[in-house]
Amino acid sequence: GASPTSCSQRQTCSSVLDAIGLAWALEFLLCLDGGLFAAIRDLCLRCGRHIDGIIFRDAGADSVAGVSPRAPALVQVAPTILTHLPGMLVVFKPPGWEVDGHASLRGVGAEGHDGRLGLSSFLQSRFDRGACPLCYWSSFDFGFLHRLDIPSSGLVLVGSTMEGYWSLRLQLNTYRLAREYVVVCQGLVPGQLSKISLGIGSAASMVGKSIVDECGRPAETHVKVLVHLSFPWSCSV
Repeated sequence: GASPTSCSQRQTCSSVLDAIGLAWALEFLLCLDGGLFAAIRDLCLRCGRHIDGIIFRDAGADSVAGVSPRAPALVQVAPTILTHLPGMLVVFKPPGWEVDGHASLRGVGAEGHDGRLGLSSFLQSRFDRGACPLCYWSSFDFGFLHRLDIPSSGLVLVGSTMEGYWSLRLQLNTYRLAREYVVVCQGLVPGQLSKISLGIGSAASMVGKSIVDECGRPAETHVKVLVHLSFPWSCSV
């Protein structure tokens, strides 16, 4: 149930991450051809299957496919597993839950001091270590591929095995997967706005918070203004 610890497994993980990083860089420069992408994808899947084989062998055959009978934490609105594919999950996150990970300030699987619940604790209540090993590995952010703000709700992609995690990571990092958000803004957004190209950086005074930063990581968001609303008390959205 532990994350890859042997020297060879760590080297394999490092090689795959380097390959995914190369794919991201080439895709960002618009020069990642189909043949190279297929080769990198094949490397990710083969290395993932190799490490998964070691994990499942060590865990024992009885715990590989089973779902833990433990009940999820009793909360007012609990997350929901919408899709369960081999090596991959799609989880609906309600407001108030934190997509926790290696950089999270909370304790692993514990309730935060302000009442927040880690999404990993929900997955760990549903799956044992053999069925979903990444859900127990903080070093891989418990299998979560991306974040959602705590007050928001939405879908979260999860890799439950190394093969599934790296397959999703490669697709996400090379923009094969798109994310859509519905946002309510205070103040009128220009109706002709269609794209926001601004870098994303980290706030120096707030750990784990992202801010708009021209020197930050490149980011591009496509926008479609759906509606403008106004109210009698002079609040426009």
